[in-house]
Amino acid sequence: MVRSGRFCKYDYGFFGNLDKYSSLTPPEYDISAIPASLPILLAHGGNDALADPEDVNILISSLQGTPEVLNLPNYAHGDFVMGTTARSDVYTQVLKFFQA
Repeated sequence: MVRSGRFCKYDYGFFGNLDKYSSLTPPEYDISAIPASLPILLAHGGNDALADPEDVNILISSLQGTPEVLNLPNYAHGDFVMGTTARSDVYTQVLKFFQA
């Protein structure tokens, strides 16, 4: 999405895409096909270079339903896994979401 502005499957390159997708470019995900009734937890960080706020907002607006959003302003991409406070900041919230 960073390079193309499209939310699509993995780009294998010209020949790889032809082989894998029978297309020069990878197909886009149809976000609108996700049912509004599906519970979604969307977690993102303010310092995440791979999920900047503009992209997150585009994703949220593309969904049929309204996801539960966990925004951690001081988190970067790796902090969700390796952060020293990830257990209390992230994992507890994720477990609550799945237990609801």
